[in-house]
Amino acid sequence: MNIFELNSIDEKWKLFIITGFLGGYTTFSAYSFETVNYFFNGNLKFALMNIILSNILCFIFVILGIWFNRILFVK
Repeated sequence: MNIFELNSIDEKWKLFIITGFLGGYTTFSAYSFETVNYFFNGNLKFALMNIILSNILCFIFVILGIWFNRILFVK
């Protein structure tokens, strides 16, 4: 953020890099960090639940989003 404030960089690039790239990267990093911590703390059950549920729910919500989009917007 500080780099963008100190330099005159187009707002479109700022939005793309900070929100698009770094936002996605930090979300995945937090998910990975929590899962690894579960493993290291000996909580294999929560680690596996985190992996399985996060991935399965992600796919389910993507499918639901596509389905709702087709129902509401595609004629």
